[in-house]
This record gives sequence, C-alpha cells and structure tokens, in this order.
Amino acid sequence: MPRGVDVEPASFLADPTPSRLASLVPPTAAPVGGRPRIDSSALVPLTDGRRTPLYLIHPSGGDVLCYVALARAVRDRPVVAVCDPALIGDDRANELTSIQLLAAAYADAIARHAGTGDVVVGGWSMGGTLAHEVAAILAADPAFDAVTPVGVVMIDSTVPDRIRALPGAERREQAAAATLRYLGSLEAFLDVDLRSSDPATAAALTDAGPAGHGDVVSALLARADLSTVDVERKLAVFHRHLEGLGEHTARRFYDAPVLLVRALERAPRNSGIGMGVDDAVDLPDLGWRDRTGDLRRRDVAAHHYSLLDAPAVDAVADLVDGFLDEVAEGGRR
Repeated sequence: MPRGVDVEPASFLADPTPSRLASLVPPTAAPVGGRPRIDSSALVPLTDGRRTPLYLIHPSGGDVLCYVALARAVRDRPVVAVCDPALIGDDRANELTSIQLLAAAYADAIARHAGTGDVVVGGWSMGGTLAHEVAAILAADPAFDAVTPVGVVMIDSTVPDRIRALPGAERREQAAAATLRYLGSLEAFLDVDLRSSDPATAAALTDAGPAGHGDVVSALLARADLSTVDVERKLAVFHRHLEGLGEHTARRFYDAPVLLVRALERAPRNSGIGMGVDDAVDLPDLGWRDRTGDLRRRDVAAHHYSLLDAPAVDAVADLVDGFLDEVAEGGRR
C-alpha cells in the first residue's frame, strides 16, 4: 500500500510548528494528469487503528492541531489530518486559490495515501466544506476508482453561500477586513482578546497596508503572550482560504451518507461577521439539505469553537464512532 512519506505523530506533536514539519518532509510533487498534486507529507497521522481510516481536513488557516483531542477520542481507527501545504513551507500551495483546486489536490493525496479500499473524509468548519468537495471528487473521478468514500463527517460546517464578501472597494480595505476576521477567529478559538473589534486595530491595518499586516498582528499576538512564528505565512493562507470560500458554491453529493454535527450554542466571539459561524441559524441543516442525499444531523450542546474541546469533543467522537461503525464497517459487511 503506497504511503509516501509519513510524519510520526510524536515528531509532529513534540514541536507542532510549520518549520519543524518542513524539516521532516521532501518537496511537493508536480501536477500529474492535469490534477494539482501535493506531497503526502501534508497528511499528518495522528492515531493508528485497524479500521477504515478517517481523514480530517484543516479548517480555515490550514492548521490541524484542533483535531488532536478528537483523534484520541475516536476508537481504534487511523486518523490522518490534512494540513495546508503552505504551512510546511511549500509556497506552490498558494496557487491553490479555490476550494475546487484545494479539494482536487487533497483527493489525490488521500487516494495515494490510502492506496485502495474505503475511506471517510471529514473536517470542522471549512474542513467539512472541503471534505464534502473531496468526497465528490473521489466518487466521480475514474482516476480514484481504487478508493471509495463511504462517508463524510462535517462538524458545524456552514454552507459556503453564507460566507460574506469582504467589505471595501479597495484591495487595502478588503485585506484589512480579512485580517480582522483572522484575529477574530484566533480570539474565538483561543478565548483571548486581540482587539479585533477595536477601531484602532482596523485603522492600523489599513494604514499599514497588506505588506504591513504581519507586523500589526505580531504585536497583538506578542501582547497576548502568543507565538508570532510564521505570522505572515499564516495570514496569507487564511486570506486565500477566506477568498476561496467566498467564491465557492457547494455541489450536490449523493454517493455516501453525510454526518452533520451541529453546535447548539451561539459562539461568544466571531459570530455574524461573515465567516459563516452562526450565520445560518435560520437553516436547521446549515444549508446542506439540498446538497446531500443521506444527511444525518446530530446536535451537540456546545458552540462552534468548543466542539473539539472537552467535554464536547467526547460527544462528537461518540457520534463519529457510531456513524462510522454503520457506514464503514457494519454497513458494508
């Protein structure tokens, strides 16, 4: 079974930084057969197991540390996280400017990693949107006939139609708005105050221009005692993801069941600012009902940013385990 180059979980978790990952992996491969190709080093094994593998695709920003607790809570199953290749030093990933291009590259990488057999793809937030597209590509492209997507897991993923366009008529204003959303997402996930709602921050970003955003963000992170490593690279990845989501229309996918885990609580931060978080409260199925065939929605008493933390992560893992037992193991005997 072809596996490319695997990064040992211990190596990754001991120093989970882009520079460490870059030191462990070879360069990215070139496109093959017209499809974008990334090296399998962007796939980070988190846990081992004997059953059908679960591939968890990064949320906006490209990092995969958010999946560590979930991977540990899932029972006896290989869990492999897919990070954005740009975070491990491959700047050619910046050419993957749309959700379709990203998903095509990830479908190819997952198929090569798995070799043959059944797979399940999933993700939290933007990761679920990418997983939906990846599964559709794996099911439709004859090049991937050896691999079968038997299920999709979407963890509080809002249909991308609800991602709002960046405000502002000029590129400088739009870039400032995107960086404010980046700060807001960090505030929500880490529960810190990075002054994303302070008019002075918006003014500083606009005055600095896109080339100076890294310095402004680094100063805010340092003030909160957070790492400033690779800030400009992380910002560029986030901007690329946000723009890709804003332009993406999810296709219809009817080839496998879809588990949609929905957060019941409203996020205390980063809600209603165009990221899709809590922007689909009027849609019980977060907009996916007409984009999927067998959609199974399950609710968890948590908000968007606490779903992958204790204690909610155990409830999410139980739902994922039950779903995969049915569609990947028990459902295909």
